[in-house]
Amino acid sequence: MAIDPYALCPCGSGKKIKFCCNDIVEDMQKILSMRQNNQLHMALQSLSRLRKSLKAGHPGEVWVRTTEATILLEDNQLDLAKTAVAEALESLPDNPQLLALSAITSVLADGYQASQDIVNRALQQSAAEQRNLIANLGSLLAQHFMESNKVMAARQHLTLSLRMSVDPAPVVEQLSAFDGNQSLPFWFRSDYFMKSVDVAEELKEDYQAAAALESCGCYQLAAAAFEVIANKDPENSGLWYNTALCLAWSGDEPGAIEAFGEAARTETNFDDAVACETLCQMLELLDPEEGIEVSRTLFQVKSVSKLLTHWQETPCIVPGESSPEEKENYAAKLQLIDRPQIPQDELETMSVEDVPNLIGDITVIDADADNPAQVLFEYYGKAKLDSQISLLTEAAQGELELDGKTEIVATMPTEIHDLHHNWYVAPATPLHALHRLSRERWERILAEVWPNLPLSALDGKTPLETVGDDESKLELTAAINSLEAICDQQEYFFDPQILRERLQVSEPTPLVIGEETVLSTLTLAELRRLTISGLTDTQLTHVLRRAIVTKLCSLSYKVFTEILTRPELLSEADTSAVYSELVGLARTKFNREEALEWIEKGRDYDRNRNESIETVAMWDLREATVRLWDLEDPRGPQILKRLWEETSVKLPYLKNVLQTLVETTGIQPPWESGIIQSPDGSAAAGGEVWTPGAQSGEEKSKLWIPGQD
Repeated sequence: MAIDPYALCPCGSGKKIKFCCNDIVEDMQKILSMRQNNQLHMALQSLSRLRKSLKAGHPGEVWVRTTEATILLEDNQLDLAKTAVAEALESLPDNPQLLALSAITSVLADGYQASQDIVNRALQQSAAEQRNLIANLGSLLAQHFMESNKVMAARQHLTLSLRMSVDPAPVVEQLSAFDGNQSLPFWFRSDYFMKSVDVAEELKEDYQAAAALESCGCYQLAAAAFEVIANKDPENSGLWYNTALCLAWSGDEPGAIEAFGEAARTETNFDDAVACETLCQMLELLDPEEGIEVSRTLFQVKSVSKLLTHWQETPCIVPGESSPEEKENYAAKLQLIDRPQIPQDELETMSVEDVPNLIGDITVIDADADNPAQVLFEYYGKAKLDSQISLLTEAAQGELELDGKTEIVATMPTEIHDLHHNWYVAPATPLHALHRLSRERWERILAEVWPNLPLSALDGKTPLETVGDDESKLELTAAINSLEAICDQQEYFFDPQILRERLQVSEPTPLVIGEETVLSTLTLAELRRLTISGLTDTQLTHVLRRAIVTKLCSLSYKVFTEILTRPELLSEADTSAVYSELVGLARTKFNREEALEWIEKGRDYDRNRNESIETVAMWDLREATVRLWDLEDPRGPQILKRLWEETSVKLPYLKNVLQTLVETTGIQPPWESGIIQSPDGSAAAGGEVWTPGAQSGEEKSKLWIPGQD
């Protein structure tokens, strides 16, 4: 791209290039071409020569320096980039481009904590003229906060990056990935907006200054400014709420917890107060002061092969799941369980109490040129660590030596530890048994474990102990919200209605909106309170997009079932996809009958629009899988046999899919038997497999084609 001589000069003089640094345009054009062709070292050498040729005080030095710093960043030479920017700032300390580059280089070289001053200067002074650099700074800070598990700060800095980006598409993709990450509580996968607050006349100027700091992304400074105002008007919930948001967005979660608590205390609307209290509880769960310690211990290994042989004979050490990358980098991934596995012939009938609990992860690392063979043991349980280390070392029969002290790497809240799938189910466990155990486990958690679990949010009381206590009503209602978020993280569709009734907690008040309401300003928590059937088509379409991105079970179910009543809003393919999503949601509720109902509706829909045999076969596979949750149901094997003997003639790959399914399910392949029961109970012999319409005496071909009459 050619340099426009009538553009503002990059040196920051405020003049156009033609009337300022025109004498170096030709050189800079060549350097720009080198950069575009990825000839970074040649470009840097040319910049160095050009800088040395300039007379002292030449304004072009700033242009050269900023270009040099940018290329050094691209070449990952952080220290040199930082030096180049610092030297240029001495000549022009308020240059917006230099300030933005200085913030970026400082964060990359020294980390965020050491760079806060320059970051705040850049955000305040560079946003207007250097939007793209500020967008890059926002993305960089989002990455920092994500790595630090400051998820509200991470998302808000992505939003800041989006607001500043000249090309927003990549940031939109990042935000969509963030909001669709179900490993994060849905309370954090949502936009939050500052409240418009009425303040006394003498506080208005300070309030506007705080709001200006927030709008340019200086969340730390904005939080301090809002907190000063809130302390002068301590019963103003909106001020505390704005303070809390800015604290959370700056990564100060302890401060945010305290401010959200004040917002909840002073909020007169109960549902809004519950939302503030829920954010308090969710933030506390991210970084708890007390809970189950996650420890890490390092061992030295004499012989990896001998160690693995000894451990293979130890009943409480079992194979763990490994990603392809882990398989390539590690000798083995193992797990320590608290009791031996159930014998294989008892897997189908074992109870939840029989399932071993997972104690810790074991990573075995081969020796290399620089390091001896090692074992890394990460432990997260309630039993004493010393006894687990003794078990590992004794089972190793002298091949393992403790290397240094155990370090605590994290703390997991007790309530999350007790609700997580911290059990070990043997890979050979049949699918129907795993489904039954998972369903029974969740039923036990919701009926017995959680209601009797002491919660820090309830001052150590259990939910059942606070029933009828008006002083704990707010915290208990928020605790149910937190439970729903934890369940959603584990892809379990939890309907809190039964639990609310048991604990005497009222339903959230439906959120009433008008046609003029801007739905993008509503949080996910607020969208859950909408009466979905009352939305206009435009509003429903917007909420549908949010539901698809976030995968929030409770919201998705309401939206999907409603939009099926308005077929004009969906394409045929989208309608089929909605039926498929509803099957998945029913399965996450372990609701077998509902899943079968949605499968039937989805299949009928695709048959009626003459979809391919492959599409209909996928519906049949879904039905067979769900029916095999109950081995007493004969329809599952019937469907599998029909798919094997008839449909696979047109879809040969289907046999591999079916073979894998029966192996996972642990059933005898139904196509190996000669007789199979038809749906009306009569027997069909040999290859005479039931097809739609056959029971009525109609003549059908052996291969039933979708759309046949």
